[in-house]
Amino acid sequence: MKTIATLAFLAGIFCATAPALAQDTTTPGTTPAPAPDKKICRTITPTGSIMGKRFCLTKAEWKKLNDINAENTETGLAGRRLRNMKGDGEP
Repeated sequence: MKTIATLAFLAGIFCATAPALAQDTTTPGTTPAPAPDKKICRTITPTGSIMGKRFCLTKAEWKKLNDINAENTETGLAGRRLRNMKGDGEP
């Protein structure tokens, strides 16, 4: 499930940034815009697979992805703790 959410998030980032990257806003006689942030590539191996997939994102995009994953993990753990306190779930 996390893999699907991660891939959906990455697809959203790529779709959102594609139009911005396609536009050339420089005009003759002006200084070009600074280079975009350097991409950081990581290999992510989905659970149950031995083949990893390579994803390249900027530092800010990796931070956003890590924050979302941390929030999802905390939500899942909080639900588990709540079920254990009620005694409805298995330990």
